[in-house]
Amino acid sequence: MERIVSMISIIDNCLLVVKDKEKDFWTLPSGKVEKGENDIKVLKREISKEFPYIKVDTEFTFYKNFIGITPNKGEKAIVLTYMVNVLEDNIVAGAERIPFNYLKKLNLTSITVDVIFCLLFDNLL
Repeated sequence: MERIVSMISIIDNCLLVVKDKEKDFWTLPSGKVEKGENDIKVLKREISKEFPYIKVDTEFTFYKNFIGITPNKGEKAIVLTYMVNVLEDNIVAGAERIPFNYLKKLNLTSITVDVIFCLLFDNLL
């Protein structure tokens, strides 16, 4: 089973999501855990790769684990989610802060839908 780390960033009731470059779906910013990496190292790698122009708080708060199917390979994965506080917001192309009421209009991955449901249930979104 793949191990994936995802970041959750919420500002003003908007969720940061990214669009897959090859397929037509949106997901949380995520990265696969490579050999020798821990969750925090994956988060830092993905933030610097996908969002080189944003500054984030260096404390990441674990949220929840989710089990699902990866959209690209169709493999079973465990997704570990962390809350990430964005300090300076300069979002690059391919990423958007989407207001909650517009999320339902996007083609979201099933794991992202599960995360959003839990965020709503926990009154975080």
